[in-house]
Amino acid sequence: MRKPGTLEFADAAWSLEVERSVELFKTVCGHDRVHVGRFSLADSEAMARACEVPLRM
Repeated sequence: MRKPGTLEFADAAWSLEVERSVELFKTVCGHDRVHVGRFSLADSEAMARACEVPLRM
């Protein structure tokens, strides 16, 4: 079951334009590195829907 206010695109084509990669000081959730960049979905309608999802911090 999906959380309210989220989207799921099971087979969506996507890309990530990496701006920067950084090694973390310690492992977080099983990861040692984080990548920052611009994420986009190939389907423009799906991307528009994704942009409407509010960010949660």
